Amino acid sequence: MHGAPGAAEYFQRSRSYADISEAAHDWRNANVRGLLIAALAFLAVGLGATADRAEARKANAPLYWELVGDGSRFVAYQAPSGVPLVLDTRARRVRKVGGAKGCVPVDAGGERVLLDCSSRSSTAFERKRPRVASVFGGSSHALRGARPAFQVREIGRYWVRSTLTCSGMPCQGGNVFIRISSGRHFERRTGDGNPTAFEQDLNSKRAGKPAPFPEVGFSLMHPPAQATIDSYTAHAVITSGPGYRFQLWRPGGKVRSLGSSKWAGSIHVGSRTAVWAKARKAHLIRLRAGGRRSPWIGRYGSVVPICRGAVIAQSVKRNGKTVRLRIKTIKF
Repeated sequence: MHGAPGAAEYFQRSRSYADISEAAHDWRNANVRGLLIAALAFLAVGLGATADRAEARKANAPLYWELVGDGSRFVAYQAPSGVPLVLDTRARRVRKVGGAKGCVPVDAGGERVLLDCSSRSSTAFERKRPRVASVFGGSSHALRGARPAFQVREIGRYWVRSTLTCSGMPCQGGNVFIRISSGRHFERRTGDGNPTAFEQDLNSKRAGKPAPFPEVGFSLMHPPAQATIDSYTAHAVITSGPGYRFQLWRPGGKVRSLGSSKWAGSIHVGSRTAVWAKARKAHLIRLRAGGRRSPWIGRYGSVVPICRGAVIAQSVKRNGKTVRLRIKTIKF
């Protein structure tokens, strides 16, 4: 790279005061241009380094973490180190999941944990095979029968529910149910790419047996007007209406308004408790006996129900990176 000419070069070429003044003026302009170019280059390098540091932080940061649970006893999450952990709220013990570093717990049920081992930027054809582990610790194993187009969602005692990537015209998405022991699977296609009917009881050995739906005056395929079924168990149904307002439906009982959230599908129902997060608080409601609690969880909080309460987690960040989690059990 050639630098800007020096003052001596301009003065040697000049033979009069006017020439010298003009030469000095040219020299000053050349230096100003050189300084501007250098400043812009330094700024570009600085911005590039900042972008590189941001990308490095993003690459080194753990995958998006969130508590998942079976609604009764076990809660799973990914530690800031990337290792999946399982909290046994009854035994008050935390166990590691082996052979699954970097994998994110997706669901817990049937004394198992379902793990997604793909990165956030993975496409449908770059997904790694999901893994399954026992809630009592030990090594995880790959889920047999899983394909890149399957996005795992739920796990039970015998089956895993996955969603199919929307394909074709019109869009043909749906559910895929995978038998954990053998990898055998069957599909249930829908026409809108966002299926709401779960045709398989994940805790039943028999393929095609529908999950139990309580007698609340409507069916799974025909929810109330202007309402969407968010979650349900054998004893209760949660729907969300306009403004994402939640309602509780129970057999033989009156409809109960629970509250609202920022989006549908954000409420979780356990064996005795319904929970969701809003305005940096966790909202807990007992389904049968009544009662409500709203503990603070902060901006980066998560909450899941257990048998008689909930487990909340708060993310402690440093320089934009989660360094540890505060886990707390709340009992009614």
